[in-house]
Amino acid sequence: MAINLKIQADVINIRTDISQQGDIFFVDTNVWFWYAYANAGFSAKSYQLNNYPNYLNQALSNGATQPTLGLL
Repeated sequence: MAINLKIQADVINIRTDISQQGDIFFVDTNVWFWYAYANAGFSAKSYQLNNYPNYLNQALSNGATQPTLGLL
């Protein structure tokens, strides 16, 4: 039986987007890696160390919601 999913999403450019208070978005685990792992700089590209953390900090400051998923 085939699964029929309807996914609605917007792809944004984090270099130009300004998140708003009502925005809700999930952050890929790869982004969290570049955001939080202290040794990430050894193999990172500049956008990974600059754009990702800057956008996440700006989004949180503007009141955007970043839901988290936990493992049971």
